Amino acid sequence: MSPLEVSVLLTIGVLIGAYSVAIGAGGAFLVAPLLLVRYPDAEPELIATASLATVILSSGLSSVVVTREGRVDLRVGFAISAVAVPAALLAAAGTSLLPR
Repeated sequence: MSPLEVSVLLTIGVLIGAYSVAIGAGGAFLVAPLLLVRYPDAEPELIATASLATVILSSGLSSVVVTREGRVDLRVGFAISAVAVPAALLAAAGTSLLPR
């Protein structure tokens, strides 16, 4: 992968991350199709990993900002996390069971 391609993909990732934070979405719905078009022979696990990395970075950074502003109910956040984390792990494990 050339340095130009890396910089273009990073720029697109930052733009998708900023957009997804602004609308309150994770961003994977934009990253995954982009990567599937650009890398049609890539393993589904790699596409999912790249999509989730975008979600983790953009959501994590926005969470830090709104927590510092005092706009987060941490009790509700931990309750949602207790359900979301196992569901995400099951979904990741189930990826290998579905045809592309």
